[in-house]
Amino acid sequence: MIMVEQNGLKFLNIMKIQTETDKMLMEKYFSMGSVFWFTNLDNRKRHEDIILYKNYYGNESEYPTYDNYDAINVDKTKDIPMDYKGFMGVPITFVDKYNPEQFEILGMASSAGYNEEVVGIPFLGDKDARPLINGKNTFARIFIKKRNMKIELKEISIREVSKGYFNDNEEGVVGFGGN
Repeated sequence: MIMVEQNGLKFLNIMKIQTETDKMLMEKYFSMGSVFWFTNLDNRKRHEDIILYKNYYGNESEYPTYDNYDAINVDKTKDIPMDYKGFMGVPITFVDKYNPEQFEILGMASSAGYNEEVVGIPFLGDKDARPLINGKNTFARIFIKKRNMKIELKEISIREVSKGYFNDNEEGVVGFGGN
């Protein structure tokens, strides 16, 4: 078997001999469609951060809240706000871009029944556990939360900041370039 990619589509190429007498090769191609292989094996893509560029604060109207969950709706993974600390409902396509160091997956809501172990956040509604916005059902959502990114601050001296501007024999500034 050989995996062949042609114009962005993946095909499985199976070669077999039809008969012993004519030894003809017959090729059959099966379209793999939009297939993803998810694994818990470590790989490079798992550690790539999703570049966040949108802001929640000042753009709250772009991120409606769910009627039955304390979370905001994010329509596209690329629109995840960089400044929001609470729960977010993102499309299931998020899984393909997921970095466990950047986000925590809390659960998923897609059916009318609520199970806290599956959904991962408290249910605030009466009956229908599917994510609702203004009473309307949305697509299935994965609930995520940004992980606290720790920034390590290091105390440095003025000498380190202006490295190259000090003469090793003196404690003063030798000079700066420019006017």
